Amino acid sequence: MKNMSPADSTHLPLTDKPLATSEPDRKATPEESRFLVSRRAVGLAGVLGGVLGFNRPVAAQASAVPTPETPSGTTVIPVAGSDGVKQATLTVQFVNQVILSAEGKQVVAQAIGFAESGGTTPGPTLVFYEGDQVAITVVNHIDQPFAIHWHGVMVPNSQDGVPEIGQPTPLIPPGGSYTYRYQIVQPAGTHMYHSHVDIRTEMLGLTGGFIILPKNNTGPRKYDRDVIFWLHEWNLPQDLEPQIVVGNRIMANPALRDRPYTGSVVDTVNSVTAKPNWQVMDFNFTTMNGKAHPSHSPLQLRLGDRLRVRFFNIGMNTHPMHFHGQNFFHIAEDGVDLKQPQEMNTIEVAPGKTHDILITATNPGIWPLHCHLAHHQANNFSSGLAGMLFVINIT
Repeated sequence: MKNMSPADSTHLPLTDKPLATSEPDRKATPEESRFLVSRRAVGLAGVLGGVLGFNRPVAAQASAVPTPETPSGTTVIPVAGSDGVKQATLTVQFVNQVILSAEGKQVVAQAIGFAESGGTTPGPTLVFYEGDQVAITVVNHIDQPFAIHWHGVMVPNSQDGVPEIGQPTPLIPPGGSYTYRYQIVQPAGTHMYHSHVDIRTEMLGLTGGFIILPKNNTGPRKYDRDVIFWLHEWNLPQDLEPQIVVGNRIMANPALRDRPYTGSVVDTVNSVTAKPNWQVMDFNFTTMNGKAHPSHSPLQLRLGDRLRVRFFNIGMNTHPMHFHGQNFFHIAEDGVDLKQPQEMNTIEVAPGKTHDILITATNPGIWPLHCHLAHHQANNFSSGLAGMLFVINIT
């Protein structure tokens, strides 16, 4: 891996010659020609960007910062009251999270979610701006106490949400509520919120995104779209379990191990509504924003669009997230801008981490963004490509 400038990102030859082929005199197909034209156009911009330098001050006209999108989820931008404080409410409740709906089958996790996100998990992505005064009221409609931790956000000790170690921050009892009050004192960045009382609540979905935006959208990191992707894992009962008990031994289920290839994303899945087993380390369903492929609608981009992607992980596994067709720049980690962005096509998102990447759409086509752990590319080990995967269409 090496540090690169945007000019270097046009790493394919900018030439009129067709793509490599075993037939030297073959003419480029229309698709190949279109690809080369798009690379030349972006290449010119990349050369100019390389001259300027990715991190040097760049004269740019200020524009509105794009609103972060939460595909298959909800984004909330709190509005300031008469006192200038931006107020939001998070109502925590039990939910039936439809993590998969395909080919007539439906998998539903009895989870913990939020009324403000339509009764789903993760919770709504909260969006604030640098310097905001905030008041976030959390209402407890579940049967146990909890507190909210603002992961990566610099708050007073009384607002940090970890009462079990002696912090002067309250437990929110069933039927109760508490309003967290603080000022945003740090630069723009990607953070999250989650329960910090009883690991079960966190594993069952009491989580959400917390974004701090800059006042203006300027400079070399300027972008056109901004999307949020929560990475999570679930273990739900299935007729074809990965492991079975034979006598006093646990062994691989031969019916699943020897299943044929059908190409179906649910050929090993049965419909179920159940409580996830949060105690295990092995998971049979993986999701982005609470849904497994193909339960999302694809993201649509046009050539030249600059897409900021924010990854969140509060689960148990590290997810190597890989994008097909072109590279991207890793621009921020844990809400802090990297001084030298790095060009890559796969980024590891560990538990408790946030990572921001910047994709400039240069290669037209239908491209997957997915976890590269093999088991996470299936629904309960289905033969069809599924799981922690999102489709991006570039036209």
